[in-house]
Amino acid sequence: MTFRKKYILCVLKLAAVSASHCTLVIKAILTNLFTKTLYISNIELYLANF
Repeated sequence: MTFRKKYILCVLKLAAVSASHCTLVIKAILTNLFTKTLYISNIELYLANF
């Protein structure tokens, strides 16, 4: 295996890892936003019924 092939494989591995990490972060942010909106709408419903 040449140095170039090793380098390319290493870059691909790094890209794959960072991509999966990125999707995890995006999922976490989306989940966080979703729960916040649900929480806020629940408060609004509660206040409306109050």
